[in-house]
Amino acid sequence: MNKFGIYETKATTSEDAKEDILLEEIQAEGDDTALLQKIEFRLGEAKLLHDRVVKRCDENMKLFRGKLEEVAGLELSKYNSQALLNRFFLTIRNMVGMDTDNMPIVEILPAKDQPKSVKKAEKVKAAIEYGMLRVGFLDKITQALFDCRIKTDAYLHWFWNYDTNDFDMELVTQEELSISPDAEDIQSAEYLIYHPLRNRTYYKNNYPDFYDQIKFEQITVNNLMEKGLDLISTGGRGNVAREFNYWENDFLVKAVRNKEGELMILEKKQNPYFEYRDPLTQIAHWAREARPEAVMAAEKSGVPLEQVLDPSDIESFKPITNFLSEPRKPFVQIPSLKLAKQFYSEDLFAQGKETLLSYVNKKRQIADNLRGCNKKVVVDSNSFSEEEAAAITDEPLQVLRADMSQNPNPVQIIESSAPELNALLADMEHDEKYLDDLFGQHDVSRGRAGANTLGQDQMNRESDRVPVRFQSRQLESGIRELFEGWIQLIKMFYTETHYIKKLGAKEGMEIIELINHEVEEGIEPLIKPGSMVRINKYDRAMMLWNAQSIDPYSFMVEMDMPDPQEKCNRLINWIKFGLISEEDPEEIAADMQNQATSGGDMTENPIERAHTENKAFQGGSDVPPTPPELVNKEHVKLHYDFYKDPEKKMEKEDMDRLYAHAEVDKATLAKLMVEGHLEAARQRVISKKAKQEMEKESKKLNSKENAV
Repeated sequence: MNKFGIYETKATTSEDAKEDILLEEIQAEGDDTALLQKIEFRLGEAKLLHDRVVKRCDENMKLFRGKLEEVAGLELSKYNSQALLNRFFLTIRNMVGMDTDNMPIVEILPAKDQPKSVKKAEKVKAAIEYGMLRVGFLDKITQALFDCRIKTDAYLHWFWNYDTNDFDMELVTQEELSISPDAEDIQSAEYLIYHPLRNRTYYKNNYPDFYDQIKFEQITVNNLMEKGLDLISTGGRGNVAREFNYWENDFLVKAVRNKEGELMILEKKQNPYFEYRDPLTQIAHWAREARPEAVMAAEKSGVPLEQVLDPSDIESFKPITNFLSEPRKPFVQIPSLKLAKQFYSEDLFAQGKETLLSYVNKKRQIADNLRGCNKKVVVDSNSFSEEEAAAITDEPLQVLRADMSQNPNPVQIIESSAPELNALLADMEHDEKYLDDLFGQHDVSRGRAGANTLGQDQMNRESDRVPVRFQSRQLESGIRELFEGWIQLIKMFYTETHYIKKLGAKEGMEIIELINHEVEEGIEPLIKPGSMVRINKYDRAMMLWNAQSIDPYSFMVEMDMPDPQEKCNRLINWIKFGLISEEDPEEIAADMQNQATSGGDMTENPIERAHTENKAFQGGSDVPPTPPELVNKEHVKLHYDFYKDPEKKMEKEDMDRLYAHAEVDKATLAKLMVEGHLEAARQRVISKKAKQEMEKESKKLNSKENAV
């Protein structure tokens, strides 16, 4: 039996061991005897179901590797042929390849329908996409799907990697996982036990204080390859020890067996991937490290810490908040064919095991018998010894020896006859079809269509895709749950700015900054359905484009072009305006129109200036004060109309900035109007004085004329 996941347990007679594990026991210091007894009890409780699953996995792996005699427990046939037509191996390889042809396309739905929220959601999306590249996501998912197809289920473990200071994931096999017998899924299970084998280096680096007490066992490469990871005793010092990670939703206990074979606790704590502290507790913990003098002053005076801290510290402090609504065990199940109310998936290999054994046995039978269906030479056993008869030909079963003492001819030739193989071959063909139907993999899906019509070919292809799509849905659901765990880790551990590389952006790569408080409450990760399945997206895009059923932007998205919006803008601007520009075509059109009507740039037009400023505020950009010469009644009115319009969704801080800007413009307008009135009055006074002077001059001229 495969012992990669088999672990030893020790029975406990304590009735207290059956009681629930309490959080107080995790947080308490001192004697852990009761806690260890409870964990030992649960190890034994989960072992029976776990060992049955391990036995099934071991048998399925033998079938996948073609070790059919070991599965059957006897020689499949008494023939010389060792032919192996392993349809299981071919099918699983092809199906996994179809399931993992592309990286999943992830979308992060923003918390609000506002430009600022959309931008923050895009940052989280970039972090997830870069994380997939960083952890070798597609390779690990491929390995997980091999486990899923062969062993019926696969598991992923998400965790914070302190070495890389970033979120990470690892593949967990069925043999390494035990679950409470009542479980229907991971999160509703009372407990989960992850028990991988760890080498000496792991314990030396992570638990040096316990290193000398740990019991190590010996395992070699030969065990891995030949005996299915059986632990053996060779008299060596041992190189691995099993680490028991006991998880409930709210806490984790890590344990290992000591040299006496007893469990000992390595560490115990609340779920490290959930923030339980309220904001005041968080700032108190922060202050003990960053502001110890304030903490001492608060303790001496007996006043609350927040009254002693500098108000700027409290205002700038960003408490850690959770993305998940409740703590989770950091494991994700990827099932193959899971029924309601059951934790483990159905075993497809069990449905086809006997058929595969029979199929291969018949192949070997035919191969051996065909070698005996050639022309026969019968020789007189009285005239030829066995050595002489064998020397006639090296072809087995061609020379037969018989007693011909009553026959004058010592050698006879018997012509071959065609064997009746049709029935046997038809039976083999039926076996082959059943195995292909079981997994949904046929000749047509491997490129050799045998159907009589195109419609029949299409129906065959569709029947092949059904199980592929079914597995894809299971996979996408698991990946979505994994990404939720990753976002939770970002919320908890991105307390300082992390730098994310976004590939395929302008000039090949873009560096994006992300910190945890930019991950808004209410975002939602989604996986585009079918995005990982094999499809010729380029042919599909060209077909839609040629049929005029797709716009330029969607065409470039389908072709996976970087910056599709920019390329689309450049195309439209070249076609419509003859310009090479990535600006929004609508803005260029408006700019041209305003230049024609106002004789200048649109920012020199008060109305267009107001529209531009409103959009900038909505997008969260900084907007300088409007020049006085561009402020008029229409300009100010457009600001207030935009601010009051409920359909113009904005962040509150951006709305406040827009309102303040509008108030400044309003004051500028009032000042301009006052200055305008004063100027008009001054002009009227000047005009009146000038008129009076002219009248005086006119009177003088008239007097002189009268005197003359």
